[in-house]
Amino acid sequence: MCKVVQVLMHKRNCVNLDVGDDCVVKSDSKLCIVRNIICVNRPSEMNLLIIDNFGSITLFFDYPLSSSLINIYKVSQPTGVLEVLNARDILRKCVKLPLSDDSLVVFQRCTVCENFLLCIITLVNTVI
Repeated sequence: MCKVVQVLMHKRNCVNLDVGDDCVVKSDSKLCIVRNIICVNRPSEMNLLIIDNFGSITLFFDYPLSSSLINIYKVSQPTGVLEVLNARDILRKCVKLPLSDDSLVVFQRCTVCENFLLCIITLVNTVI
């Protein structure tokens, strides 16, 4: 039996279909958007995500350091090719924020450094 859900609790992270809260890093370190969540109850409990990978991933900034060092990227243009991902293959939860040029900034969620990253993003946006 399967059911489609809006929210999935996984490894202390809440993944849901809301814009801004629907982004994860897969075990292969690629960023993707969660388009749907399917819970399969039989034969064994399994959670599947229908995902869409980003086609364009670039550095958000490169001064005073590369944004990749703190896992912050500028993304755009999802591929439109949907894939099935087992929830076990989620590496991390991400947060995405819109930019003015129809792209997004994505950073990996980290409870220890989340406030620090938000401060960096605020500073970079005021400089740009």
